[in-house]
Amino acid sequence: MLKENILSGRIGVTRNITGWREANARQKLALQSRLKIPLFIVCNGIHGLCEQYGSIFPGNINFGSCWNPGLAEEAARITASEYRAYGYNWNFSPPIDVAWDARWGRCGENTGEDPYLAAQIGVAMVRGFQGEDLSEPGRMPACLKHLVAGGIAQNGGNFAPVDVSERTLREYFLPPFKACVEAGVASVMPGHNDIGGIPCHASSWLLTDLLREEWGFEGIFVTDWQDMERLVTIHQTASDKKEAFRIGINAGIDVHNNGKGFIEPMMELVEEGRVSRERVEDSVRRILTLKFKMGLFENCLVTDPMQGGVLISDEARRIALQMAKESIVLLKNENRTLPLEGNLNVFVTGPNLGSNAFLGDWVKAKNPAPYTTDIKEGLMQQKPSGIRLSDFDLGQNVQMNPADIEQAAQQAAQADVAVLVVGGNHYRGNGRELRTGGENIDRSSIALAGNQLELIQKVKATGVKTVVVLVNGRPLAIEWLEKNVDAIVEAWEPGMEGGTAVAEILYGQVNPSGRLTYTFPRNTGQLQSYYNRYPSNFFRKYRFGETGPVYEFGHGLSYTAFTYSELKFSREIANGHPQTVDVKVTNTGDRAGDEVVLVYINDVVSSVVTPIKKLVGFQRIGLKPGPVFGEVLEELLDWVLEDPARNET
Repeated sequence: MLKENILSGRIGVTRNITGWREANARQKLALQSRLKIPLFIVCNGIHGLCEQYGSIFPGNINFGSCWNPGLAEEAARITASEYRAYGYNWNFSPPIDVAWDARWGRCGENTGEDPYLAAQIGVAMVRGFQGEDLSEPGRMPACLKHLVAGGIAQNGGNFAPVDVSERTLREYFLPPFKACVEAGVASVMPGHNDIGGIPCHASSWLLTDLLREEWGFEGIFVTDWQDMERLVTIHQTASDKKEAFRIGINAGIDVHNNGKGFIEPMMELVEEGRVSRERVEDSVRRILTLKFKMGLFENCLVTDPMQGGVLISDEARRIALQMAKESIVLLKNENRTLPLEGNLNVFVTGPNLGSNAFLGDWVKAKNPAPYTTDIKEGLMQQKPSGIRLSDFDLGQNVQMNPADIEQAAQQAAQADVAVLVVGGNHYRGNGRELRTGGENIDRSSIALAGNQLELIQKVKATGVKTVVVLVNGRPLAIEWLEKNVDAIVEAWEPGMEGGTAVAEILYGQVNPSGRLTYTFPRNTGQLQSYYNRYPSNFFRKYRFGETGPVYEFGHGLSYTAFTYSELKFSREIANGHPQTVDVKVTNTGDRAGDEVVLVYINDVVSSVVTPIKKLVGFQRIGLKPGPVFGEVLEELLDWVLEDPARNET
């Protein structure tokens, strides 16, 4: 059926190829059709090729916590080149949702809770995917997703409703999309959710009035998987598919993503005058323009990528390792428990010690191969001569056998330090029975799943120094850990070189420098928690529990120490004047390290309620011990000066 539909010109977008040969076979069929229009072959290149023989970069949550847009751009560039070599030519990435609810399974698919950071990483990835010219080898159109505010849906659910004011949308959730539109992104995907009762796929205000007319977006709107049909099946705002297509197309949708039975109803709608011919021609013009810009009409076929050394290059491995190292966050380090140095007996265990959770979501089941390094392998391979390692296999399920937990605690008691690798598992190859997050896997609680906390408590009760390594794709409620264990390392989903990166951090071969891009609330009841909250949020304390987060956005420790002094502004803050910020940063410790300098502002008095602080700039700097003076951040604050009500800052 697929072959016949391509030959007849009924399919313009396809997906799920097994490699370059199948991609070429489909394109050759398209070139035999009446109009000979090459196909879009789409992928979800969220954090790497993630197909067999492809590079797997750290998850997008790591893209944020390394605070390095340059690395994000390089990872996106390599991802695009690998996908194009594999046979794909349109990437449904980057995801730039701002997420405030950690119950949502897709937190790890995004950079964090802050719009400025999401914009910087998003723009960098758009540049990496698209370059300056889409016809250049190895480039492909990017696609922003998901427009918009799915990260605050009711009950933390994917597809769930969102009820939010336009002001909040414009202040918190739309800025990353606007920045990427201004950067020339080629396509945008609306979200599954509705906003105020209007599904995003049916919102002419969102798609046409805002993005096209106000922002000047000239690219393509593509539906998420069968989401126009979901106007019937989920949102119940259309009586049948034909009516759903009418609503979606008139709202601004250009490309229908996956699903049979689209062409005939669309043609009927045009013949009936319910969708104008001009509206259809606008979409056709945009689609053909993009294909021409990509050079698909000149050359839509690819050659064997394995012969050219495109896949899993040394450069890809280097970037993946660097990003993993820069994104790992040291949350706690009581009495300098870390790094693990000298002569130590170290016991390691936990459900994520040897699991594929470190690879993250969107990775195909067949992908893990000898070129990936899990946490256990990394600890063994990077082990210094004075470290003696022992381990106990608890399996990969977060619900462990109680007898095995007892055995692990007994072994831990014989060691100097116990390292417990726990968290969550978003890896798709495990099937739903082992997954704790990812697309369409939301949670009602953000506590450690299963009996992982019992494992940690029993090990700590033996008196052994206890280090917890978290491998997960969402913020977790870890109040007990913060109060009781000796050290906590947040690795997120560190990708194909993740085991090496975690080991180098634990052994002190690398100084941790990542910072949180999500707030860690004390428990699920404190959701939604985010740093750029209004002053009245947490103004009153909770009864029967502490108020405020365990760890706030921007938190991250180092094996060295930094001090800030001599803060200077280039001029008085006034409307329309750019501002340069200088500060002296000194490494006062005994080893080199990276510091991520964050710049926040707030309005002292404003005509409407504004956040207690708001990120407006950041820069990663590397410092050896001793003072270094220089300009560490130069950021234009035009946006804060646009409104006269923001004069006092």
